[in-house]
Amino acid sequence: MSQKLSKILLFMTILLWAALFALVIVASEFKIFIYVLLGINIVFTLTLLILNRKNIWLFLKSRLFKHISYHIINLFLVMSILGLINFLVLKNDQTFDLTLNKIHTLSAQSVNALKQLSNRELKLKIFAARGTWDGYRNLFNLYKQKSKNISVTYYDIEEELSLVEYYKIKENGTLVIEDRGQIYKTVAVNELAVTNLLLKISNPITKVLYYTVGHNELALSDKNNVGADYLREKILESKYKLKPLQLQNGVPSDAAAVLVFNPQIEFLDDEIKALKKYLEQGGSLLATLSPYFNGVITKNFMRFLNSIGIDHVNGIILDRLAAQQGAQASTPVVNFYKEHPITKNFEGRTLYPISSFIQLKDGPYQWKKIVTSTPFPATWGEVNFDEVKLGKAAYNEGLDYEGPLNIIVAGEDKRDSRVLISASTSFISNQFKGQTNNFNLFLNSLSWLARDEALMSLNRPSLKGNIIYVSDIHLSFVFYLVICVVPFIYFGLGIYFYRKKMNS
Repeated sequence: MSQKLSKILLFMTILLWAALFALVIVASEFKIFIYVLLGINIVFTLTLLILNRKNIWLFLKSRLFKHISYHIINLFLVMSILGLINFLVLKNDQTFDLTLNKIHTLSAQSVNALKQLSNRELKLKIFAARGTWDGYRNLFNLYKQKSKNISVTYYDIEEELSLVEYYKIKENGTLVIEDRGQIYKTVAVNELAVTNLLLKISNPITKVLYYTVGHNELALSDKNNVGADYLREKILESKYKLKPLQLQNGVPSDAAAVLVFNPQIEFLDDEIKALKKYLEQGGSLLATLSPYFNGVITKNFMRFLNSIGIDHVNGIILDRLAAQQGAQASTPVVNFYKEHPITKNFEGRTLYPISSFIQLKDGPYQWKKIVTSTPFPATWGEVNFDEVKLGKAAYNEGLDYEGPLNIIVAGEDKRDSRVLISASTSFISNQFKGQTNNFNLFLNSLSWLARDEALMSLNRPSLKGNIIYVSDIHLSFVFYLVICVVPFIYFGLGIYFYRKKMNS
């Protein structure tokens, strides 16, 4: 009877310990239940030991137990040595970056930014899902190795709801730094974003951006999908000031740039004169446009753009390949960018919904293409809006325009005036706030226009090498080799040498 009871208790004890182990890993928040289950497990284990005390005593006196004890002690000593080595390494953390492009080393700009803040204690707060913390630790450990004045605290964005509300956190991976009464925020997607924030802290001069009003422009205070409240937040988080501008009164002298967001009402002659005068004095202008489905109604503004070398074509870019990337044909998808300070080392996909296109002409500005659509026949510029409305749009030779088509262009003149024109406005609307790259590219554009000291790229060597294509068969082979074959070989060798030693 006692043997049968012992077997039942053994089975139940093993099952309960396994359940406890799983519960601690999967649902550690149920602490009371865990403690109750632990108490039950201890009672069952003690009962099992009492019932089998004679057998256990005989086992402890056996030769087998001596062999097992010998190996356990050896294993414990080895693990203790490894633990001591690990402790010493952690206390004296040293890293060596052997990669060609030094991807595990901070760039010179990042090191310089840390030196500029060497007299300040910086407390970094990271708001991210707990499961993503390791990725951020890898990045911020590089900063901590270069500066002893940096401390990093991680907060679970799903648990620390009061702090999330206090700091108005809206994106996973948001970095918050409080310095001298100011709160600085960014999404810590990479080293560039973090270093930019440090540079803004070291040089807290706030530049002023003026946006025109009175022409039914894109509303920066509108929280609906077609508004740009999210864009306004991103600009303010970048430590720019935003002020409305009545152009007929002239452009203030402190304007770092003038922003014109998709005007729908005509500009007055005095407003165009004020804009021209501002640019003649070396000012910066950003204008976003879109197709005018009911005909162009801002002729004065279009004539002004023509005078500086911009011909806005009133059509819409259609992308045959957009559906393959989860977008509609009226939303061109761009994965590659032209060479420019704005796009240097810029990677990732950007979307340009309801986009018209631009043709460049000779003028006072030297223009460079920043973003273009993919080549024809993947994209073309459709000028017949009736076909688009009926869902029957097709390329008509001699009437429509073949891709690649210019979506964003940037220009400079001899007076150091800078202008950036985008043929899409919707790409920075609230509807696309999930497309982080859209807003990153736009903020890069603002930095270039405002001649901001913040970085738009890092001086890290570019990656070199050939692309390697791995088929599904190769991936399966690597998986089974690494996960199954190699571990079982080592496991088998371990058993073989153990039995050989036991028999000797």
